[in-house]
Amino acid sequence: MKLSWALLSASLLALVVAPAPVDAHHGGAAYNLTRSITLEATITRFDWANPHALIAFTAAGEAGTTDEWTAETAGPVILTRAGWTKTTLRPGDRVTIVGQPARNGSKTMLLQRVVFTDGRTLTSFIPKFSGVWQIDEPRASFSSDPPPAMTAWATARVAANRATVGPQAALDANDPTLDCMPPGVPYILVVPTPFELVELPTQIIQLFEYSHFVRRIHLDGRTHPADLRDAGTHEWLGHSIGRREGTTLVVDTIGFNDLTWLDRLGRPHSDALHVIERITPIDADTLDYRVTVEDPKAYLAPWSGRLTFKRRDGWAINEHTCVSVEDQRYRDYRRRAWEN
Repeated sequence: MKLSWALLSASLLALVVAPAPVDAHHGGAAYNLTRSITLEATITRFDWANPHALIAFTAAGEAGTTDEWTAETAGPVILTRAGWTKTTLRPGDRVTIVGQPARNGSKTMLLQRVVFTDGRTLTSFIPKFSGVWQIDEPRASFSSDPPPAMTAWATARVAANRATVGPQAALDANDPTLDCMPPGVPYILVVPTPFELVELPTQIIQLFEYSHFVRRIHLDGRTHPADLRDAGTHEWLGHSIGRREGTTLVVDTIGFNDLTWLDRLGRPHSDALHVIERITPIDADTLDYRVTVEDPKAYLAPWSGRLTFKRRDGWAINEHTCVSVEDQRYRDYRRRAWEN
């Protein structure tokens, strides 16, 4: 049965304010906040109104049916700050909608994000990058996919590299970080220590706990310096400029030397390395962190990966310093452990 928009809105309101803990209307108590569903949607109406905007859409159901859904989101004030306007969604628009479903099984949800066909993402909250973030699970590489075909130069390099982790881990590893050299980007992203993002009007500062490396992502519209490689001022973490695409932070980095690895498995790169990061808060406590590596001197095609970082409230960036004497003690320990 097709409900009128007014009746549907009233039904949704009744669902949200049904017997539940105090402040359920604003706390989302009617929704299963531990579960997310993703629907390929066609917009039928976008009601830009207080206290909460509503999105009506259709999506494919079971057995070939077409179901009518409604997603509750924030009010216009918050949505405007998050990059929305009252014309962001129009009837007939095809988008991907991700939300947390109603506990009672009705075709209603609490919106988490909308993904447009051009890749843009908007959330129903004001994106907040500032905070301490930790990778969600240990990783040896920024990508779970194998690297693309390598050039002869890169093939020779990777054959000479001996990693500390992975199937080719070697006792006589020559990972540059063992000599306290900076890990570079994207390697530093998979080091299992947190980083802090500090969001300022014209830049985002990325403070890594690992050896206290600092990275500045400029948001003031500047371009990369023409003499970047000649100057040698940003050889390890590169020179980074950023821009916002909806709720996504896009970071473009160049200027590297060729002395670091792309990951802990020994994949090399050249001084032509170009790293593009697309960082999207998918909820208040999760960053979807996508990395694409372009390096024509080393790889015959771009190489992409995806990481997830979780907010760590209450954490602080502690002191972590690479000390060659202490590192040698650990190498001695590994040697004894492996030889036994």
